This record gives sequence, C-alpha cells and structure tokens, in this order.
Amino acid sequence: MPTRIVALKLGTLLAVVTVAALAGGAVGYLLPSSHATPRVVRGTIVAVDATGDAIGFRAASEGPGEGGHGYAVDTAQWIDRDGHRRGDKPIDCVTPLSPRHREVELGIVDVDRVPVVVWVRCLD
Repeated sequence: MPTRIVALKLGTLLAVVTVAALAGGAVGYLLPSSHATPRVVRGTIVAVDATGDAIGFRAASEGPGEGGHGYAVDTAQWIDRDGHRRGDKPIDCVTPLSPRHREVELGIVDVDRVPVVVWVRCLD
C-alpha cells in the first residue's frame, strides 16, 4: 500500500508540473513582444553638435537639395570599420563640429512613432 501512495503522488506531481509548464509556455507565447528589428538607412552625416550627441543626417535616397534629418546618437552603440560593436564614446565617425561629411549606416527603430537611432556603423 505505501508503494501505491508514493506512485500516485509522483504521478500527480508530474501532471501538475506538466500542466504548469504548458500554461507558462502559453502565457509567454501570448504576451506582446518587446523587441524590434532596426531598419538600416545608409547615408551621410552632414553636421554634428558640439558634444557629439546629435547629428544631421541625409539618407542616400535623398537628393542634395533635400534637408535631411536630425537624430540623437548619445545612447547609440556604434560599429567600427572592422565590424566590432562598441559602446564607448565618442563614436569614431561622429566628430563634434566637424565639417567633414562621413558615410554611415544607421539602425533606426520607431518608438511610439518617433525614430530612435540604436546603432551607428562607421563606413569610411
């Protein structure tokens, strides 16, 4: 009789664990995702502020007469010419107040319809 009680308890325990795992998986599957894939935009940095925290950027798809866009890059990671992801500052190709135009790619995600630069890839 004690063997049957232990077997019943073990079976009940396995059933409870299985149901809990399935329920947890279902809840995890149904929760909204909080990740986004950045869109990659290639272009030119045409201006940098005094601290290197903001840039003027013109996408390659825009003509020279078109204004471009301003972006904050103070929290962005950057990728150097060798493809290494960096988190340190300053960003190598974002030189404060530099008149030199630099070719870059930006990784941009929209957060509540506001474009946010999450990474800068230095190309030249």
